[in-house]
Amino acid sequence: MGHILLKPSKDEDFYIYWSTVVDMPMAWGTRADLQTDPDFWTELAAEDRWERTDASGTSERFGSSSWDQDNHIRYGNYGYLRRSELKKLTDMFESLPEDAPESHPAILALLRPFED
Repeated sequence: MGHILLKPSKDEDFYIYWSTVVDMPMAWGTRADLQTDPDFWTELAAEDRWERTDASGTSERFGSSSWDQDNHIRYGNYGYLRRSELKKLTDMFESLPEDAPESHPAILALLRPFED
């Protein structure tokens, strides 16, 4: 599949469509936003993905990115992002210029770098 849904907060209608291929967010917004996005709506049509995400915070079947895990999510080849920083990351993408690189210093400041 290569893509998962993440829900940073149990109480907010906000989701991130995350690529596990490039390890970065592909889209984010409300459920209605994502289900009507012409680039992703067919991939996000399966109701069971939304049910898993609403129940655990992730559409993954094995739940390693769920709310009850103190986990870090890989961000590209740069480092790990704490699950609690997911919304901050998408807010940062919204505030940066459209052509800002994925390695922008403000983004990298959110990460725990990989160990050598």
